[in-house]
Amino acid sequence: MQRFVTATGGNLVFQGRIDGQFNAYAADSGKLLWRFSAQAPVTAPPISYAVNGKQYVTVITGMGTSGAAFGALLPVSIDYRTQARRILTFAIGGRGTLPASQAAPVTPTNDPGFAPDAPAEARGMLTYARHCAVCHGVDAIAAGHAPDLRASSVPLDPATFATVVRDGVLVPNGMPRFEEFDDAQLAALRQYIRRSNADWRAHGGAK
Repeated sequence: MQRFVTATGGNLVFQGRIDGQFNAYAADSGKLLWRFSAQAPVTAPPISYAVNGKQYVTVITGMGTSGAAFGALLPVSIDYRTQARRILTFAIGGRGTLPASQAAPVTPTNDPGFAPDAPAEARGMLTYARHCAVCHGVDAIAAGHAPDLRASSVPLDPATFATVVRDGVLVPNGMPRFEEFDDAQLAALRQYIRRSNADWRAHGGAK
């Protein structure tokens, strides 16, 4: 499991984890002293600092590293749209709490018009691997850095798909434009994503 740590002069090691736990250990013994459920991946090292003699520890939550490309290997499912992206600050004697997590399971989109096309899916897989996987996940299994395309309605319609992928309508939201893709590349890419969706549905929505 991926871990992110910071050691302090007070014999503490703070550890953030992809499964959403934020822990403090005794540096000399490794004993777990404290645990907090951050409700989202902790994928950056915590920082420790003092203000007017009082020590604070601050950490950012939310998936945003290259680890998001490997959703199938992670211990938890992480949804781009509902994960809790926060800056959390802790101090001895702090009493703050987080609201209950509202994360909902991500489910595959219903695609009754899908028809297999193995050659097109193979071509689309190559395009996906070169241009899409680092954000949307290897094998189209996303882990929080970008939406899970298997759960999106965008690939179901060729015109909408072209508007997003080639025309760049979502550039303000962080989705890049691939204006170099011709119609054949777009069709193959869309076919591959729909194939991934069909495989997901065939396995009951399990990642």
